Amino acid sequence: MREKIPKEESFLTADDIRIFISHSARDQIIAEALVELLKNGLEIDPKSIRCTSVPGHGLRGGVRADDALRYELLKTYCFIGLLTPDSLKSTYVLFELGARWGADLHLLPLLASGLQPKHLKGPLVGINAHSCSSAAQLHQMI
Repeated sequence: MREKIPKEESFLTADDIRIFISHSARDQIIAEALVELLKNGLEIDPKSIRCTSVPGHGLRGGVRADDALRYELLKTYCFIGLLTPDSLKSTYVLFELGARWGADLHLLPLLASGLQPKHLKGPLVGINAHSCSSAAQLHQMI
């Protein structure tokens, strides 16, 4: 059995992560565009965005990925689920969404790649989603 991650572990940086983007690695191009939008639209340190498929926003070397991601997704202020047909097939994305939902913490579903609210199932149906295809909704997200 693995030890629990001590809160004081400085290598995890969860206290520095303000936005966690859950996404499929297959959606890297969309994730990169989302990170750029957030960096340009908010007065935020780019290092405070966790988006593992985007260079410069991944995990530090040497950390246990599962432990670090679990810790960060529960400690971050804002959690964005970048939802596409690929992400809804990703076990990691579904686990991350479920962990955040189960902890009753902020969760913003952001629809992309033609995904619409009618495609969502389970608890995601009851959470107001925004769409990447709507400039007004992206502006509201920022």
